[in-house]
Amino acid sequence: MPGRGTELTPEEKAAALAEGKARGLPPGWDVTLDKRKRRKWISPSGRSCDSIPKALTMSVEMGLLPADTVIAHPPPKRKRGRPPKETNKKKKTPGKRGRPPKNPKPILDLTKSIDEQQQEEEEEENYYFYHRNNKRKKHNKKAKLVGPAGVESAAQHSEDEEDEHIHAAAAAAVGDDEDHYDDDSNEDEEEEMEPPIDPETTLQPTKSHLMTVHWNPQSAEGTKIGWRIRLSEDKTGEWFDGRIVRYDPCTHKHKVVFLGNKTRPADKVDKDNATWIHLRMEDGVQVATRLVWAHVKGYAWWPAMVMESDFHNLRQGYTSVEFFGSAEVATLRAGPESLRSFEHGKVDPIIAKNKKKRNAAAVTLAQEEEATIRKVQNDAAKYYARQAYFMNKHYGGRFVGRRIQLFRSDVNYPYGDTITGRVLRFSPATKKWLVAYDMSDKVRKKYEASWVNLQSKEHKVRVLDNNSNTKLVKGQQQQELTDLDLIPFLLGWKNYKPEEDNEDENGNEQVRIDTKKPADPKEGTDDYLEQALEQRCHGCVEYWKKDDVKVTCNICEGSFHLGCTDPPLTPDAHQKLLRGGAGADPFVCSRCIPCKGCYQKDITFGSHLYPLPATLSVDEEEDKLYLCYMCTKAYDKEQFCPNCAHSWDDEHFQHVQRQIRWQQVHRPKKRGRKRKRELEDPTLSADWHPFTAPATVAHEDPLPPGAKVNPTWYHAETAQWGYTEVDMLTCDNCKLWVHAGCAGLDEDEYDITSNGDHEIYSKEFLCRVCCRQRCLDIIQGLQREDSMFLFAEPVSEKVAPNYLDVIKQPMDLQTMFVRAQGESYKNYAWVREMFELMVLNALTFNRPHTAFWKEAKRFHKACLDNVFKTIGRAAPPGPYAKRIQENFDSAKEAKKLEENRVQEDKSTEKKDLVAGAKVATVNLPSLREKPVDVGSCVQYVEAKIKPTDAYFGSWMDACYTCGSSGAADTMLFCVDCGEAFHSFCANAPIHSMELSSAAGWRCPNCKICEISGETPEDEQKMLFCEMCDRGFSLDLLDPPLRFAPPGLWVCGQCVDCHKCQNTLEPHGASLKHWSRDPNLCYRCGGCDGLVDRKTRKCPVCCTVWRDDDDDLAQCAGCEVKVHARCDARAGAYLKRKESNAVASKKESGPAEYNCPSCCKKQGIKKDTGIVTRGHMYDHVSKVVQQGVLLPGEEMAEEELKEKLIEQIDWKTRNLWRDEYRRVVLEGVRFLTMAREQFGDPRYVMDRFWQECDDLPSWMGQRATRFIHVAKKLKLDTLGFSARRIEHCVMISKLAASWLKVACRVMGLKTKRNVKGYDRVVKLLKAPNKCGTTDLAYDSIRCERNRNIINKDEWLERFEPKLKPIVQTHILKESSDGKKGAGAAVADGGQPYTLANPLCGWNDYIDTDDDHRWNDPRECCLCHLCGDDDAGFLDAAPDEHSSSTMPAVPHVGRLLPMGDGYWVHASCALWSSETWESSSGGLLNAMEKARSRGAQLKCFGCGRPGATVGCVKGNCSFNYHFPCAVACGAVFTSSKEMYCAAHRDSTDDIVPNPSIELMKTLIIAPEKSKAEQSESAGVNLCSRVGALVVHSLGEIEQECDGFHNADYITPPGYVATRIYWSTVHPRRRTVYVMTIDMGTGTKPTFTITPADNPTASIKASSSQHAYNVLMKRVDKANESHFSQGDLFSKLPTKRQSRKGIFGLNGPQFFGYGMSHVRKALESSPGVEAVVATLNEGSPQYQFCFTQPSVESIVELQRKRAALAAEKKLENSSGCARTEGMTAVARSGGSDRITRALVRKADADAIGSEVAGGKKQDTEKAKADRSRMALKYRQMKAVPIEQRLVAKRSHIHGWGLFTKVDVPKNSMIVEYMGEIIRQSVADKREKQYEISGEGSCYMFRLDMQRIVDATMIGCMARFMNHCCRPNAYAKVITVDTDLGVEKKIMVFALQEIKAGEEITYDYKFPVEDGSLKCTCGAPNCIGRMN
Repeated sequence: MPGRGTELTPEEKAAALAEGKARGLPPGWDVTLDKRKRRKWISPSGRSCDSIPKALTMSVEMGLLPADTVIAHPPPKRKRGRPPKETNKKKKTPGKRGRPPKNPKPILDLTKSIDEQQQEEEEEENYYFYHRNNKRKKHNKKAKLVGPAGVESAAQHSEDEEDEHIHAAAAAAVGDDEDHYDDDSNEDEEEEMEPPIDPETTLQPTKSHLMTVHWNPQSAEGTKIGWRIRLSEDKTGEWFDGRIVRYDPCTHKHKVVFLGNKTRPADKVDKDNATWIHLRMEDGVQVATRLVWAHVKGYAWWPAMVMESDFHNLRQGYTSVEFFGSAEVATLRAGPESLRSFEHGKVDPIIAKNKKKRNAAAVTLAQEEEATIRKVQNDAAKYYARQAYFMNKHYGGRFVGRRIQLFRSDVNYPYGDTITGRVLRFSPATKKWLVAYDMSDKVRKKYEASWVNLQSKEHKVRVLDNNSNTKLVKGQQQQELTDLDLIPFLLGWKNYKPEEDNEDENGNEQVRIDTKKPADPKEGTDDYLEQALEQRCHGCVEYWKKDDVKVTCNICEGSFHLGCTDPPLTPDAHQKLLRGGAGADPFVCSRCIPCKGCYQKDITFGSHLYPLPATLSVDEEEDKLYLCYMCTKAYDKEQFCPNCAHSWDDEHFQHVQRQIRWQQVHRPKKRGRKRKRELEDPTLSADWHPFTAPATVAHEDPLPPGAKVNPTWYHAETAQWGYTEVDMLTCDNCKLWVHAGCAGLDEDEYDITSNGDHEIYSKEFLCRVCCRQRCLDIIQGLQREDSMFLFAEPVSEKVAPNYLDVIKQPMDLQTMFVRAQGESYKNYAWVREMFELMVLNALTFNRPHTAFWKEAKRFHKACLDNVFKTIGRAAPPGPYAKRIQENFDSAKEAKKLEENRVQEDKSTEKKDLVAGAKVATVNLPSLREKPVDVGSCVQYVEAKIKPTDAYFGSWMDACYTCGSSGAADTMLFCVDCGEAFHSFCANAPIHSMELSSAAGWRCPNCKICEISGETPEDEQKMLFCEMCDRGFSLDLLDPPLRFAPPGLWVCGQCVDCHKCQNTLEPHGASLKHWSRDPNLCYRCGGCDGLVDRKTRKCPVCCTVWRDDDDDLAQCAGCEVKVHARCDARAGAYLKRKESNAVASKKESGPAEYNCPSCCKKQGIKKDTGIVTRGHMYDHVSKVVQQGVLLPGEEMAEEELKEKLIEQIDWKTRNLWRDEYRRVVLEGVRFLTMAREQFGDPRYVMDRFWQECDDLPSWMGQRATRFIHVAKKLKLDTLGFSARRIEHCVMISKLAASWLKVACRVMGLKTKRNVKGYDRVVKLLKAPNKCGTTDLAYDSIRCERNRNIINKDEWLERFEPKLKPIVQTHILKESSDGKKGAGAAVADGGQPYTLANPLCGWNDYIDTDDDHRWNDPRECCLCHLCGDDDAGFLDAAPDEHSSSTMPAVPHVGRLLPMGDGYWVHASCALWSSETWESSSGGLLNAMEKARSRGAQLKCFGCGRPGATVGCVKGNCSFNYHFPCAVACGAVFTSSKEMYCAAHRDSTDDIVPNPSIELMKTLIIAPEKSKAEQSESAGVNLCSRVGALVVHSLGEIEQECDGFHNADYITPPGYVATRIYWSTVHPRRRTVYVMTIDMGTGTKPTFTITPADNPTASIKASSSQHAYNVLMKRVDKANESHFSQGDLFSKLPTKRQSRKGIFGLNGPQFFGYGMSHVRKALESSPGVEAVVATLNEGSPQYQFCFTQPSVESIVELQRKRAALAAEKKLENSSGCARTEGMTAVARSGGSDRITRALVRKADADAIGSEVAGGKKQDTEKAKADRSRMALKYRQMKAVPIEQRLVAKRSHIHGWGLFTKVDVPKNSMIVEYMGEIIRQSVADKREKQYEISGEGSCYMFRLDMQRIVDATMIGCMARFMNHCCRPNAYAKVITVDTDLGVEKKIMVFALQEIKAGEEITYDYKFPVEDGSLKCTCGAPNCIGRMN
């Protein structure tokens, strides 16, 4: 079949575009072919798809087509080459599925015998002829697309073409193929077929698709080589013996040599009487698998062969053997009692016990057979090694096998060496060749073999033997190879060494004489090869030396040098292998590593590590991917299945199919009948399976390591469905092809998918990795929609005790996420099914129209709209969707019925008035946009802590950012708000801060301008010092700035000028001063770039002067200003000017001043006593030459030192003068090239400024300067020579930039085309802020001159002598200039005091041991209390300490993690589950670690909480972190732990794992813990920084004075805060703040300091109390502020606290903080702050959450009920004595029971009549018995323990339950006096006259009524409710008195303890309405 090219022809492209246009595709689309030769449609915007329907859909999305465009249903989706099944076919042809495709896949059905296939082929001949002819007629009509298996199919058919195809198929079905016959059918058929390839030549390069030799002697195919085989002939049933001698990995056939001259007639044999057969196609085969000693009872042990066959079904545990020297065959048990290993005839003790004589002739035959097997296997191993050598030589280029000469620079350093050697092999993984070297002529030694890139020019490779000894003879490679050439490729060779018989003729043992091999075996013999394998390296084939380090493969036992392995082993890697303990991976050479892509071993190139593709699905334990050479090529082309990792080759598959098609046509026709046994049992000939050992699964070869299915299923010849190239689908996401079998599709699903009818895969098919990612994306989308975290995690018993009783299939998002990560979901339709199950569970468990039910409904709709319509569009509705809709419908119907019941009338208003619903109308104000107080600009952590921890922890400082109290030595304290911060949490430069800066530090919330003491309105005008973290306003600086400068900025007080030693500022550093360099002050150039130095610079000292300097003299000539200290004339001029005295010039100075420059021009004589900087060069030159100062010379030591270092630097660079000169000459050469190419070098610069945006501008400026310098100096004609090295370096810098620019513009590689590239790189240095360039330091050149002192001689002889002289005379430092180490004293003598962190009350109060403060906080993992030396090194072990005492490490600071738990930083960081976010600082999954650790006990101490687990596989050791260190575990940089037993498994060991990094660490809050934290937070305290809220108090319900519009101030509120003391300056103390009930209805705010409890502050407002406290604190710390002095380093006093976070009363108390405000707004009874009691009281305006209207109405009802209860109270407390007055007040005067009795009449009559007419059947008796049982159980519990009568908000008294009552269970019996009807009428009238108000009568039957008014039980207190929870029923029970009727009250629903039992009276309408006050949602205000 002709292959299609990689591009569409113009005709095909035009046809495809015409087809797209006909189907509605808009203009602008293009079409091409992808790498799988499929159509690829490209949109105008660049998006692509693979079909016209998808292109139409994308056009609608992009707006190219109208949104209402109707896209026609696409034709069947062809994702594979195999045709779909056809249902209307008359007869299904075996091996073919459905109607014939255009190019049917020829299938070699291996499940059928050859005769069966031939017979079926004749029946299908006409069928195929029609297809072939019909296909050729339509070949030019349709655009074709090559599918994954290369099978052509029409891309998109029109309706006419589809009809034509259907009619043609129908015509072919009835045999009408004459009209479609084509004369060139034979020619076309030949194009689709090709003769089979000869297996003898497949392993030759370019003769097959193989690019390497796959050979594994231990594989299922390799183990058959050498063994005897017996084949049967189909016609006669005759058996033919042979021997398997070879296996072909290309055709998967075995070569069989027939023994004797007897061959099968059907086989074509060669001259060696051998043929190639496919064992899986044979029917009737016996193969020997091993040699054994076999024992039959009563006989001697006999040598035999184990034979396995495909037609003998042996019992499990039995095997068939054939004895040597006899034709006997026996079936023996496969056990040691019957079968023993033969092993060269060795007799073990079990065999020797048998006294029967063994047959010597049979033993000899067995040994000969064993030797023959071994010889055949060795010959095969040599054959594969020889082919591997030629294959390696073919792909290794011209070097393999040849002698070469090359240069190596890595030997004989620094000269290198040119050596000769022989190339042994090539490695495509590293693209290097292994070279074995000869003796070096230069150094007279032999270098070790190494891998070299011979294509590199630096090696200067020269081939010495150009005439290769490889030649082609009749198309085959012929070369004389020695055994040594084969050793690197030899695998599976083993010398056969038979042992001499150790018994005599009588069976007695005798001394065995071992046959010794010759000392020097002859080359070419097996002994020689064996000796070479033992004594030589298997890589370089060199003899082993005594000191050689070798590594041995664990599989093939081949030994290699470290450098001969592929890839070579480093010494560190080898040491790691040697240290590998139990469980460590041994060394395996590359040829023994199986390939993951084909499960074979590559002996040519080996299998090498390949980067794991992102789309490849791998197991968790598989972190490495090894591929052979062929599979590497396939992976590079993305030709691999992402599910199973197996590679595929479509081209090879097509070749095989064409070969099979050729065999089907040209094979001779045979006729034969099946044997009788096959007719009786057709399953016997169904399939031939590979032979296996009995221990494996029956009829299956053992799977290779890592294989999930049999590797033979991937062969192109296989009949196994789902794993070949023809049965693949393309992933719609990653576009990779996936085996249908790997995707879990059966054949029917695959056909449905191909036809486009699959409801999921036809829309979108995903591979395993893409499916997993899509499932995770969908689940994450579901998590985003779950705003209430209702579905976040499993429902526990604590949340819903009876949940699992109701819901049998629970599901949640966490479970779904875990399953998706484990690839449990086959496709994301399963995710939708689980989503629907989750929603259905929520709808089922919760009552309709409740909060959770509504949330589940909203969640369902939101997920369908936002998730499943976008990323889950192909997921159809699951089986639970219908039930969800039914739930919605039923809830809607119930709501509608309820609405119909509710009717408005006058009684409704009456009910509301009684229940309190309309006492007052409340209008809820809208939520504030933000709280009234300023929020914090710093992120903080709210720690929920236990009350005990809060009590003790309130005396301990905690970081505001991370909430931890550890690492207190790194804390800084804000002088304004008093909050504590870790320096690393606040990102403060603590290492550069002076003591004064640390003492006066302000947090980011309190930053002010240190100059003005205020915060500027525009925060952009604030600038912060990089060294002290203080703030400054831009406008107030000197000199001022308009905007913040880029780069470093330092305030003037932090500058330590190395140039002037801070002596140029006469008054010292001011707060207004600044610099850009911490080592240069403003005057010395620290502000260069922002200040114009030219006009403000002294020409003598080159420093900048300020405007307020008074020591400046202005030159009369050039008008520059010079310092008086810099020039004596300037000083004299200023003195004369000040004195205004007229004197002589000599005494008083000149009349006008001239600077030194003007004096030089005017010829004014200099003072001889002054040494200027211009004269320093000569002095420095002398110092450099002589090493010391000359006697009598004086010079400033600092200047001399600077010049000395500078001169030494230039002297060093002078040694490299040649390289600098070479760079300049190279630049001149490029100038010439630029002129030749562009005409003028300046054109290069024009292109540079236009095109090269990525290169810096300074580079272009230097390049332009070089062009001008080169032109001026005429470098191209005169050359370049610079006397001074300074000039040479300067011009070379310009030349380097020119070279870089020229290479970029000319498109050249700088490294390749520029000489001296290394020097050019060093010269390309950007200028610094001052505009100068600091070059890299040049090391002193090492010239080979004996006069140069070497390093060792200098260190030993000269440096000790010279060093003290230089230090004494030149480099000595003045002790006066050094700073004092501890100088921390303020200007006024007051020392800078650093505040100490507060840690308990022990320093305040002298208490005994029982009352001393201690830290009770406990780590939830290691259970140790308190912070533990965070950040410090572990103490070194003491020499005198006991060796048995383990070293306990530090565990770091305690971190809050919510719900009152704490965890040490080290325990959290090293836990197995936790991981740190990529941004750092956020620890995730801590709650998961805590939960798991609670169930694991530490292997060290035995306590729970062990979360640090050993990562070694199968190791179950878990420790606490300190226990792990104490037990000898090691830790790695990847946060993994290895226990002491496996510590040698890693080299990446962290030396000190307990060192806590000084950085912010925060435990990430988990979503699943959000609601739990809120619920648990009621009993927990809250802490943020220094503020601890111990109690929120209770919202006041009886008065309105405890809140206003901005704040809620509940009485009982208690908080503590750590702040500055009012007694001791710069000391921290605890303040207790409370809100109490004051006089009247107003609160009292109290602040009590812990260090002065008697001086408490009480005020009516928190702001007033705060102001009083601030005055006291300011007074105590007044001396610690600068009070406006700009030259003082004390902090500036803040001018105003208004509008600053934390600096106001409400936030100081805490209730103004956002987290406390949020908690108060969620407190119980918060409805009272909006439902005020008085009309004038303000309503609180909520900021975060506000109560619902229903809760406010409920509050008002409760208030009305309380008011009503007060009115109903009486002195006796008895309901019976209330009388009619109380009843009338409660609105119950009309509550009579006449209607109740009448209503009960109907029920009683109905039951009575039914009971009278019905006979007492057995069913009735059973019901009575059951009721009697329940009745007795109820009566067994006293009524006082079950029920209680209490006041009810419905009416008077009500009946309440004390216990939970299940549904339909008995609650109580309605008891009373049984009277007749006439008595009941009389009593009712009497009750009304006497004023009882209520009567309690219940009809029992037609004659009797139960009256409970005077005599009864609690049941009479049941009130009416429109939504009752109980119902009454008259039952009949068997009692001791006989059958009795009882009035029983049953539970209508589950009733919780404490709920009121209500009953629906069901009153009919009488004279008037009876008011109802139940308050139910459906209540209409009346009972009738």
